[in-house]
Amino acid sequence: MIRFSVVIPTYNRESFLPQAIASVANQGVRAELLVVDDGSTDNTEVLVRTMKVPGLRYVKKENGGVASAVNLGIRMSRGDFIIPLGSDDAFAPGVLGKYARLAAARPELDVLYGNMVLTDTEFNVLGGWNYEDWDGRSEVLVGSLVKNMPIAQSGTAFHRRLFERFGMYDESLSRGSDHDHIARIAAHARFKHIAAPALFCRNHDDNISRKSATFRECKARVTRRIVKRYGLERLFPEYGWQGDAEAARAAAHADLVKIFTVYDDRQSIERYSVG
Repeated sequence: MIRFSVVIPTYNRESFLPQAIASVANQGVRAELLVVDDGSTDNTEVLVRTMKVPGLRYVKKENGGVASAVNLGIRMSRGDFIIPLGSDDAFAPGVLGKYARLAAARPELDVLYGNMVLTDTEFNVLGGWNYEDWDGRSEVLVGSLVKNMPIAQSGTAFHRRLFERFGMYDESLSRGSDHDHIARIAAHARFKHIAAPALFCRNHDDNISRKSATFRECKARVTRRIVKRYGLERLFPEYGWQGDAEAARAAAHADLVKIFTVYDDRQSIERYSVG
């Protein structure tokens, strides 16, 4: 029987956390649930300790960032698959049952994921993302890494063996540790998409801003790591490196300049502008 451990890192999210917890409890599939409180100063602890949810464990730690909270949850967990879930997010109904059936049918799979539905704070639908199925397409997945986030971390099931082989989330990254983790496993893990919603992601004023300088700096660091790890030919295969390699390199550099411009990484912009 497949065992799931859901890790909810949280910091001062008492108004959202109950819906995240309830979305796990109402799955119809028994799952270990770990709420890791990253030093909240609101009523999170009182709230969680009054909730009667089978399999729920609560632990509070000093504030260290979301990556450190998820890592603690992973170390405490007992499941075959670990699923990080944002404390302002919620599972789509029945997603754990879909994951369980898929994992039982294909035990070689490492990553199980679905689509994301973007909502307001009351779960009214605003839009969403239908992710690609990367099953058997690891090189195409690698080629997407600098262009976008190919799957969501929240609501995605990662087999425990991935953390044992490739390590935990990088706690030095206050933003983007999820993208860094996906980049490390992309060429090695077996991914499978379910053609259904897995996650409701709420858009609200307390979301981490993509416009912040910290976010841009961390995403630039992650992108530099990806380029170093995989190289231009694997990241930009569409430019036909077997033909005119110089033209392909120039096109890849031009793309990187655009990407690093978004992150305001002047050193990388200069590097790829001249080379």
